Amino acid sequence: MRQHNKTNHHAAQQRPSYHLWLMSLVAMIAILFCYPAFAAGTYEKPKPSQAEKIHDSYRKAEVFIAQDNYEAALSALTIVISDEPKNADAWNLTGFSYRKLEQFDASKTAYETALSLNPKHERAMEYMGELYLTLGDVANAEMMLAKLNKACSFNCKYRDMLKKAIATYKANQ
Repeated sequence: MRQHNKTNHHAAQQRPSYHLWLMSLVAMIAILFCYPAFAAGTYEKPKPSQAEKIHDSYRKAEVFIAQDNYEAALSALTIVISDEPKNADAWNLTGFSYRKLEQFDASKTAYETALSLNPKHERAMEYMGELYLTLGDVANAEMMLAKLNKACSFNCKYRDMLKKAIATYKANQ
């Protein structure tokens, strides 16, 4: 038993020096690769990739929507859609923004595009149902609710939101 402890003690003494050696090696490699660029004054911050630009534009659109600045959101979403025309989320937010600006035809087209790209896009179904209610088309709003019922069965907040919107609409008629 004593020898086992000595072996563990000996291994424990070696670990710190190994880790120190490894950290030193990583630091030297980093210095060797980075120093010439800094020393020459030529280091440039890497330019954002196309994916980062798209993500940044999408994030900006979400912020603009939260601020009720739908025109600015549409500008940001146009960048996303031009680079990723199959981005159903961007099409959905485009539809939402147009709906809030009361540009209902453009809104419907954007929602239809989102749903053609992703037929199970729950948020687009819910928003399109709200568009139908705005237009007084309860039958199509209920059709979207039926699609949501098929798409999700348990704890589906978008289904519940549309169901509540339809009930509220009917109560106010």
